Amino acid sequence: MKILDASSRWGVFALSFVVMFLLMGIMQTIVNSIGLDRRCYILTFSLVQGLFVFIFPTILTWMMTSLRPWHMMGMDRSLSLKSLGWMLALYVIAYPAMAQIIYYNADISFPDSMKGLEQTLRDWENAGADATAAIMSTTTVGGLIVNVLIVGLFTGLAEEMFFRAGIQRMMMTSRISPTVAIWSAAAIFSFVHFQFFGFVPRLLLGAMFGYVYWRTRSIWAPALLHGINNSIVVVTEWLNRRNGTSFDFEQYITNTSGIPWWFIFSTLLTILFIIYSNRRILHGSCN
Repeated sequence: MKILDASSRWGVFALSFVVMFLLMGIMQTIVNSIGLDRRCYILTFSLVQGLFVFIFPTILTWMMTSLRPWHMMGMDRSLSLKSLGWMLALYVIAYPAMAQIIYYNADISFPDSMKGLEQTLRDWENAGADATAAIMSTTTVGGLIVNVLIVGLFTGLAEEMFFRAGIQRMMMTSRISPTVAIWSAAAIFSFVHFQFFGFVPRLLLGAMFGYVYWRTRSIWAPALLHGINNSIVVVTEWLNRRNGTSFDFEQYITNTSGIPWWFIFSTLLTILFIIYSNRRILHGSCN
């Protein structure tokens, strides 16, 4: 289906994204007219947004500018058990470090002269937290399944299609180094969530997804890892609401004072794990 030269790739991607983004206003009106409750409305809008704003521009761009669109996105490459084990090991090893960074970033305090800006940023995040709370308000098994499918798996796939199979992959085909492409896509991924007090951990998480995508060359790998990460939050919140508890595993691996041993150990182990993995890649064992 290729009808345009590769030099048109960024233009097609940007134009299709802008068009779909503007059409979301019309789609939002249609969804509003259905008369859904707030939770169903947010979930339905998330589906529409993921499909048209994130997935559609990426697929359209590669189909119009490449003879092998599915290969370029990494959709034709299955995820082997070896790759699955590798990426899950990376996630588990890095999790304590990520949890500590989440605490540090959320605990940032601005100087008195910038308290107004700090409050504005926190108000933005609180608005997002209200929407999340509405989604997580269910305590039924059916509600849990829907949340895992939409908030966990579908959102993970949609965002990875856009930021990794789209932005990161196009950067790499533009002769930008994998490192720059991975971190640039991760920075954009974190920025568009508009959560200053979660920017750094989301940046690092995006970089992890990008690294997994680059190493496996399969979009299914970061999409699955992203879905697992989201689903952990969904299931934990569902269990807490259903049982009337406030369990948070991260409190056991996060230091609020003293030496953050879990953070130090996790960070060092993650670095060593990545160095070892990169050496395996250089010797031809990338999957």
